[in-house]
Amino acid sequence: MRKNFKPKELLTITALVISVLVCHSQTRELVWSDEFDYTGLPDKDKWVMQTGGGGWGNAELQYYTDREENVYVDNDVLTITALEESFASNDYTSARLTTQGLHAWKHGRIEARLKLPYSRAMWPAFWAMGSSIEEVGWPECGEIDILEVFCDGGENDSIVLNTAHWDNNGSYASYGSGSFDSWKDPYVSSSPQEFHVYALEWDDISDNMTFYVDDELAFRIDIDPNTMSEFHQEFFIILNLAVGGNKFPWMNGALYSPDASTVFPQTMVIDYVRVYSNPSYHNITGDSMAVKGQANMIYSLPYDTTFAYNWIIPAGSELSGGGLDSNFVSVDWSCDSDSIKCELTTPSGTYYLSKYVDASKENSIASDGYFVDSNQTDIEFEVIEVSEGKYKWTAPSGASIIGSDSSSMVTIDWGVAGGVVSCQIFGPCDTLLLTKNMRISGQGSQVPYPADIAHILPGSILATDFDYGGEGVAYHDSNEENQGPGPREDEGVDTEYADNGGPNVGWIIAGEWIEYTISVEDTVELFVELRAASQPGGGPMTILIDGEDRMGEFDIPSTGAWDEFMSIYPGKISLYPSDTIMRYNFVGGGYNIGTITFHELDTEAPSPISNLSITPSGKYAALIWNAATDNKLVLEYEVYVDDILKETVSDTSVTITDLTPETTYTAEIVAVDWQGNKSEGVSQNFTTTDNSSNKVLNESMVSIYPNPVHDFISIESEIAVTSVVIIDNLGRNLIETNGEFAQIDVSSLHAGIYYIIIKTENNGHLTKPFIKK
Repeated sequence: MRKNFKPKELLTITALVISVLVCHSQTRELVWSDEFDYTGLPDKDKWVMQTGGGGWGNAELQYYTDREENVYVDNDVLTITALEESFASNDYTSARLTTQGLHAWKHGRIEARLKLPYSRAMWPAFWAMGSSIEEVGWPECGEIDILEVFCDGGENDSIVLNTAHWDNNGSYASYGSGSFDSWKDPYVSSSPQEFHVYALEWDDISDNMTFYVDDELAFRIDIDPNTMSEFHQEFFIILNLAVGGNKFPWMNGALYSPDASTVFPQTMVIDYVRVYSNPSYHNITGDSMAVKGQANMIYSLPYDTTFAYNWIIPAGSELSGGGLDSNFVSVDWSCDSDSIKCELTTPSGTYYLSKYVDASKENSIASDGYFVDSNQTDIEFEVIEVSEGKYKWTAPSGASIIGSDSSSMVTIDWGVAGGVVSCQIFGPCDTLLLTKNMRISGQGSQVPYPADIAHILPGSILATDFDYGGEGVAYHDSNEENQGPGPREDEGVDTEYADNGGPNVGWIIAGEWIEYTISVEDTVELFVELRAASQPGGGPMTILIDGEDRMGEFDIPSTGAWDEFMSIYPGKISLYPSDTIMRYNFVGGGYNIGTITFHELDTEAPSPISNLSITPSGKYAALIWNAATDNKLVLEYEVYVDDILKETVSDTSVTITDLTPETTYTAEIVAVDWQGNKSEGVSQNFTTTDNSSNKVLNESMVSIYPNPVHDFISIESEIAVTSVVIIDNLGRNLIETNGEFAQIDVSSLHAGIYYIIIKTENNGHLTKPFIKK
């Protein structure tokens, strides 16, 4: 088992050093991994253990826990264990790990070496989800299933599926190595219960995703950025072992559950997970945005004496430097968006590289902000240079241009009053008149950020795009300096990049405030969506418009961590054409805020749910249904029992507890969209069963100790024990005992994780894991 990465011996001969460097430029760089070379729970700096039941949107039957019984690292492997046990109203437990909020990647190679479970209703997966899921939902965020197996205890246990899921112009789309109609077509692994390497190579140059099993090609899909933009953003990794659900392909949406043939416990064993970057020579470096006719745009590839370059310049563009056979070119761009290309030949092969350049960028006058001091000298202003361009600068009254006024850059000595600097550009594609309004520092001026243009509503505003003006004018912060690593470092507002890599305002303290200049064309009522995060929950805060509170105070709920952002919906707000300033008024603190979006009102209710299925038991009932649809987003489902609201869930399944055995009830499910519109309810009667028919023992009835154990393990049970079997991860019987007893000698077992299966009178049974030291 390859577990350690050791540096190669240092070579002292110059020629050999060059050879090694050339080779390195053609290989992938390891950027993240977990080799599981420790003992205990998964590394909390690499993994988040997600917990809970409720079906997880797939009517899954297990409860995910963060217990060592379900997830443990030992002997250089991570083991996820699915158990049959009564836990939090579920009959099964397992584990689900994710890097969400900790680590995410865009493009490269993602791989894991693992072995899979084998019994009916097991559903192991190694997959990735778009980091934008909290902002845009699924499938708009994109999903990549690197490995997925739907086990039936037979031939399907060996069928490995690879699938991509995305949003296709408002409709769900998927494409993979198998489908619900022909799901037996995918790659068939020879022995999935042995270790295999499952990998995704995710290429942003050729725009495809390729899936491998032990480096054998399994499946490939093209990911055109114009139609599948989801797959050109960051994704996080997920490892999980589900039990049952309604996505097993041959079931057509019906629930697939364990039965008497299912063997417990089942394990998914992971040797390592690794993420590599794409080879460096795959990336053409240079700007991906240009103004029409922009001059001297430089594009390059790594220099290597063994490489041959053949650049292809877009039609209408001109070579202005470098060489078509060198590692870089300088290009005077055309008036249109297009791609610059290079045929790169290396010792390992020929690559056809391409970089798309969008020529819709707007030219503007750049300078150091929008404020100057009275009589300040040598102030530089600059526009983006265009090929064969002619320029004419003008300065406001009281200011004077120093030197030339006919190049792309100008120097001005200022006067005592504010004013407008302008530049007229006569270019190959168009003629522009650009202006920039400068204010005198210290006169209380407040200017929209970043381009002196008000934020237009409806629309979105980044929290970090607060106005220029400084402390006491555009904001009030308790500290003079930015306490975070985010944008606007020269301001006092504390910022960071914690909202899925996007900017946010953090370290909020009661009494602080931030302002934004807004523009509203018509009188309108809008619905507010705010990205926010708080570990304990915080607030309240208000949103003031020209000093008026039009929404009332609202709190920020606990999201689980300071960097786990979610969308909250505080309600509606009325805006008018006369409105100019929006203020975040932080009445209380203890939270972080990201982007705010003002949406037009949505009055369309979601569709009713469909295919409601209820499985009653003695004191509880498991409900699953097919999701409702909405023109934007179904936020949650209200679950009523006999007209009483019992649960509000975001998944399409729920377990209702505290019911009375042998009693008839009426359940009703109502879908609720993101703006509170509700669907028609879907109702169904059900009758709970005789509670005595349950055979899975409640965990509280039986205890084993000590755990971990050296020599003897003790059993205490409220019901007479009839037999005990101890098995290993492969399901092999190691110790069997019949009759009542208090202790079992396990001193002969090697160190590791084992499972004790306890059977009692009345056909009760319970499986518990334990650790042998």
